[in-house]
Amino acid sequence: QVLTNDGTVVTEPSSLLNLQLNHEIKISSSRQSQHQNIRVYAGINNILNVAYTSFHQYNATNGNYYNPVPLRNFYCGIQYRFN
Repeated sequence: QVLTNDGTVVTEPSSLLNLQLNHEIKISSSRQSQHQNIRVYAGINNILNVAYTSFHQYNATNGNYYNPVPLRNFYCGIQYRFN
């Protein structure tokens, strides 16, 4: 991507790989119309540990054309859903 109007600053291409695993558990209730689910998930962002940016600042001043993102990171969570 070209980051300046005059074309003097460009970004290098990068490969990004993310992974997320999900498992959903359905809970039955006495009422037929009510649905409840629990979702457990975990994931890894930037598995290849690549230095990249996902937010470019076009025509920025003082050479601050990007905000670097964290290297490899992990996350997990539990989500409870009901209708």
